[in-house]
Amino acid sequence: MASADPVAKPLQLHWNSGKVLVTPQDNDRFVVEAKMAIASCQGVVAFDRFWQQFQEDFLTRLYKWCEQYQSQVRACYVPFPTGADIPVFVIGSSERFDFNLNDHISDLELELDQVGWRADIVQLPLASPETFSSFFKLSGSIQVYGDGEGTRSESQSQSGVSQDDN
Repeated sequence: MASADPVAKPLQLHWNSGKVLVTPQDNDRFVVEAKMAIASCQGVVAFDRFWQQFQEDFLTRLYKWCEQYQSQVRACYVPFPTGADIPVFVIGSSERFDFNLNDHISDLELELDQVGWRADIVQLPLASPETFSSFFKLSGSIQVYGDGEGTRSESQSQSGVSQDDN
């Protein structure tokens, strides 16, 4: 068996190079057109750029906004987008819908849209995690803001006391 070259040199592909054999670490082999291999590499680079911009711009703006309205916001989640708009769920600090907070959410949506981020931001009143499952999955969502206690616990539900009431 041939040993791996400790200093592997990059292989240069040209758009008209024909076919390329790709062998990843799991030893599956793929024969693909050079154009397809190049397009795949470009896709990975584009996604990496998008992800970095998403983290540095969108998530940072969202976190700062939550900090600005921390008295009204308990948590903020971004589930995996399934459409053109990025879904955002803002959990209020009250068990009732906060119309004032909703005005601020509208302003945030407009601000994000003006810098190129299409977001669909929904305010949800403070409730148990089970309540949120009809809107989004907590698992797999990015928690942008909150201390992990972004929902009312069952003991609080039964006693009718939230952390804000103490």
